[in-house]
Amino acid sequence: MDTTPESVRDLSRPLALRQLIEIEEGVVIPGFAAIADDPGLFAVTGEQSSAVDAALDRHLDRVLAVKQLLVDALRGQAVEPDVLEDVPLALPVRAVESVLAHPRRVRDAGMQAVVRTAFLVAAVHSLDQIPDPGAEGLRLSERELLRDILSQALPGLVGDNRAALGLYIGKASIFLTEADEVRWTAVDETPRGPRPESLLNYDAIALRQTCKAIGLGPGSYRLAAMDR
Repeated sequence: MDTTPESVRDLSRPLALRQLIEIEEGVVIPGFAAIADDPGLFAVTGEQSSAVDAALDRHLDRVLAVKQLLVDALRGQAVEPDVLEDVPLALPVRAVESVLAHPRRVRDAGMQAVVRTAFLVAAVHSLDQIPDPGAEGLRLSERELLRDILSQALPGLVGDNRAALGLYIGKASIFLTEADEVRWTAVDETPRGPRPESLLNYDAIALRQTCKAIGLGPGSYRLAAMDR
């Protein structure tokens, strides 16, 4: 693979778009699906269930739109799509799959749903509205929806499930903000040179407000800082 500085610059935009697609497909969509598949665990009302289904449809449509942007970005840089074949999945996706694959969690459907939802909460406080910059209202409404669902669900979550919600919201916020050297060095074999742009826009203040609105105590989560 060509890893000259010029080729690295060419891949910056495609890598950012692919990161967005992977987080949508590996974190956001499975997170909303976890709530939709187990409404009893989260005490979801009929109205909230419809809102979750609508959110799923929006994000599925968004993935299709961003995939087209990725195709256009690769074409614009005269880069073949297979140049990204060896790039590992985005760090938050690798992280959630690793957590869910742990022997203590793999057979626990409730824990799986809580972990996926925790990663979802962090993700909706990190994703920019690409390719629809006018959809700020939808992003805020999804945050509000999750606040409402989880604030009513929290009293019914007991033991490990209750502790996992705050724990993994915090861990997910870190995975969404940390530099992913493993992913980048799959393209750039040297430690120097430009790093890819990111389409993530982590909002620590809003995420902290959401944690409080859900009813999580300050000692039950630890969020990534704003300047990460």
